[in-house]
Amino acid sequence: MALGDSLSDEQRAAYIRSRLVPGAVIYRHCSFTKPPKVKFLVVLAVRSDVAFFVINTDIHEFIQSRQHLLDCQVTIDQANHTFLDYDSYIDCTEAFYADTALVIDELMNDVDGYKGTVSDNVRTAILTAIDEAMTIADGEKLPLRAGLINN
Repeated sequence: MALGDSLSDEQRAAYIRSRLVPGAVIYRHCSFTKPPKVKFLVVLAVRSDVAFFVINTDIHEFIQSRQHLLDCQVTIDQANHTFLDYDSYIDCTEAFYADTALVIDELMNDVDGYKGTVSDNVRTAILTAIDEAMTIADGEKLPLRAGLINN
């Protein structure tokens, strides 16, 4: 029996809202990937949209061959993030966005889509990667960093 099965709709909504915060890791379908698939995502900010980075199992060779992109890959270790099956990488070169209400609805239907939070070490590494990312506009960096700093 999954956690969500034992909660009322009101309890499930409160549970989701309290956990959908910067630093949370969720598991949801991503239409922007090729091919579209379910991915682990690190939440960066929650406003009218949820901003997030994607977690990948490997670093694409395109990124490996470009140091400025490689510098923005943050290792997330399985030992401290037991929802992962193995060490993985947070791609901090591009933030993606999804409507907050849609994400909450998805998680209401699958409470187990909330996986946990990143460790303090990983959070610090993400902040550094955001600062160094030449692929993220300066005006976008502050809102992405703010949530991670304040939560």
